[in-house]
Amino acid sequence: KIINACQKREIHRLIHCSSGVVTGRTKTRVTDEETQCFPVTNYQKTKYMLEKLAINASRDGVDTAVLRPTAILGIGGENLKKLTLSLINESKYKLWTKSLLLGARHMHLVPVRNVVNSLDALIHHKKKINGQIYNISYDHDENNTYKSIERILLKKISRSYRPPSIHVPIFLLSFILSLFGKRDEDINKI
Repeated sequence: KIINACQKREIHRLIHCSSGVVTGRTKTRVTDEETQCFPVTNYQKTKYMLEKLAINASRDGVDTAVLRPTAILGIGGENLKKLTLSLINESKYKLWTKSLLLGARHMHLVPVRNVVNSLDALIHHKKKINGQIYNISYDHDENNTYKSIERILLKKISRSYRPPSIHVPIFLLSFILSLFGKRDEDINKI
């Protein structure tokens, strides 16, 4: 309906904001715009299908772009809210165990201002975009890990809990998750 409305009103550019999770179970550690997607969950499959519709609209006269932000960090963001609530409500033993296991895990948080700036840049881009995909992440920041974010939040909420100073290596965490039948495609991906 949105694509049809753009065509009827002669709107020349549509920017679809998707999600970095559409890549699903990729076969590569580093995900870029050329990475082949293997969506697994219904959410990933739906997001991927919507991307395809947006990209196909470029062939029908609506210049489109697809943005794939990772875990958006901003006011009201669910990613940070979930971690904060666990730090407030869970037992110290459970928090310590979780930190030991997840400490080295990438959080894939990206500031909402980066997403907004990307949207703004594409809105004002002078040339045709032709259905291009743009990943938006902040994985180059060495503090974008569970352990670093946990420590920052603990300072803010003043909880008397001390996380472990060591953490399980990523390869071991991946093995442990597989023993429990858990997916691990995002553990080591950037």
